[in-house]
Amino acid sequence: MSLIVKNEGVKREKPMLGMHNAICCFVEDIGTQMMKTIYGNKLQHKVVIVWEIDENMKEGKYAGKPFMVSKIYTFTLFQKGNLSKDLESWFSKKMSDKTRNEGFDLKTLIGRKCQINLIESDDGEYINIGSVLPANSSNQLFQVCTDCPEWISKKRAQSIEATQQPGSDPSEPPIEEPNFPQEDDLPF
Repeated sequence: MSLIVKNEGVKREKPMLGMHNAICCFVEDIGTQMMKTIYGNKLQHKVVIVWEIDENMKEGKYAGKPFMVSKIYTFTLFQKGNLSKDLESWFSKKMSDKTRNEGFDLKTLIGRKCQINLIESDDGEYINIGSVLPANSSNQLFQVCTDCPEWISKKRAQSIEATQQPGSDPSEPPIEEPNFPQEDDLPF
């Protein structure tokens, strides 16, 4: 009797490539993660920023809801780091040395509009964020989702902090009400 297994593959609905109006809906600290780098494995503190875009899903249990896209960043304002580059691009403003040294509250990004350029990964399997740009006048997105994606809790649970602290539940972050910024407030 045969027992045949094959790659069924998971077919995921993907948003269209190119520019999208977006709104930041989550900024979550996912702790220290073991990351593969060109220099070998390295522990790095990571944060994830999640946006809703102006395209709705058409299939599955989330049909009719906006696509959510995210990018994981190293938790630093190092000038050449991706987080600094994306923040400066988003706000069309160079980050001051004072902000780099004294810090910037990433939670102030929640509720801020922007444009996201979606690109395809080299293998064509994923859709990645190529750039984050200032919002344009046609950005009519106004509602921020309230349910944190499950994968963020799972990622946080894999952090060094979560695996080394008995009794803490990293999948249950404290609930915070977002403080929506005024559109003319520049963060730095």
